[in-house]
Amino acid sequence: MREAGPRVPLCAEMDEAWQKSEVLQRVDVLAGFLASRYPGGGDGGGDAGRDGDAGEGAGARGDGAAAARRRVAETAAAARRALEDDDLDEARRRMDDLAYEAEAWADHPHFPPAPSHYETDARVHDYAKDLARGFLSSKRRDDLATIRLSFTVSRSRLIRLCHLTARDRQDFHYVCGRISMSLDLGHVDTARRELARLREIEERYRGKPCPAA
Repeated sequence: MREAGPRVPLCAEMDEAWQKSEVLQRVDVLAGFLASRYPGGGDGGGDAGRDGDAGEGAGARGDGAAAARRRVAETAAAARRALEDDDLDEARRRMDDLAYEAEAWADHPHFPPAPSHYETDARVHDYAKDLARGFLSSKRRDDLATIRLSFTVSRSRLIRLCHLTARDRQDFHYVCGRISMSLDLGHVDTARRELARLREIEERYRGKPCPAA
């Protein structure tokens, strides 16, 4: 729980929420994968990881798996506690511990590789929205949700156009990036302004079908 104190600019708070969300999402993915790798955890697979030994008896393997599951759960819990305490560095160290352990199954078909920047952004939106509820007013959240919906609709219409000029296509990608960033940082006014620019591009092509191929 954030303690009362000097107000931090909203941009800084949103940036912090985004960074926390990236770590939390990755911790959840890695912890879930690792729990499934030890017998009795998740999918019940009997793969041997860093704590496994093919020569051990079933009881020994079970005991080792139980200890490994506890270790994974404790590491994930430590990462989450660090995030609650605003200690991103410690949370990232615990995340790295989980990533190191997961490397034992790098060839497994369900191994979760580090996501691309695009995949990261797509995956952490819900996490960031949850964290943002702590310092965004309900009106601001509603405004951002409305803008995001309008942005999605306008962007989808423009993507389907085949006759954007090179200049408008360049502006389209630039403005879309600006809107996405503004929404992620909670900047309602900036997002609205950039959405108006996107709609100006859209308006220039309204009623003009793509020429026949």
